[in-house]
Order: sequence, then structure tokens, then C-alpha cells
Amino acid sequence: TAKASNLFREAAKIIKKHPFGLGQYPKTGSRIRGMASGLVKKGRDTETNINITMTWLEEQPDFKDTCTVYLNRHFGLDPKNPKYQKLSSYFWELYSQENGSWRDQLLWCYVVDKFQAHPVHL
Repeated sequence: TAKASNLFREAAKIIKKHPFGLGQYPKTGSRIRGMASGLVKKGRDTETNINITMTWLEEQPDFKDTCTVYLNRHFGLDPKNPKYQKLSSYFWELYSQENGSWRDQLLWCYVVDKFQAHPVHL
């Protein structure tokens, strides 16, 4: 519809102006440790995978359980933005090792916080 098209056009304009060219929906009230245990409880990942990921995260000197968790099903990004490219390359370098959880939200929360990207809230 025309209304939806205008909404997406406006979101794209806002995202392009963002320092990292990134917009996402925050999952309010979530902490990374709580999300990790929820993934196991709901059968969305194994306890072994989650423990590997959480151990790695907790070993990082800049890890904070208070990083914002984002819903990765709806987002906007500018693939030409150099800061986004650096952030996503760092994420992919870690994620593609397939060492730990295959769920991207845990690692993404950490990486976005590490880079202080603060996506536009869609």
C-alpha cells in the first residue's frame, strides 16, 4: 500500500542519517543472560551452545549484561555505511566460527554495545 511505502521510505531516510546506518526494534526489558536462559528453556538452542557463548562473552572485558537486545527479524541498514561495515564484519568474523550459539541476538547485543552503535529504534 502507499501508506506502507511511505513508512519504509521515511525509515530509510532516518537510517541513512544514523552514524552507523542501522535501525532495529529493541526487545525491552531483556538482559542478555535472561535471553540466553530463555533460549534453552524454549528449546531454541542447547545448553552447551549457550554456555560456550556466555563463557566467551563474560571473558570479554567490555561485556555488559545490560546491553540492549534487539529483535533481528525487523531491521534496516545501510550496507554502504563504513561504520556499519566495520561492525558487521566484526560480528561475522566471530559468528561464522560457529563456536557456541547459532542464535545471533546474544552476540549481536554485545557487538552493537562494543561499537556503541545505538541503532535507531524502529
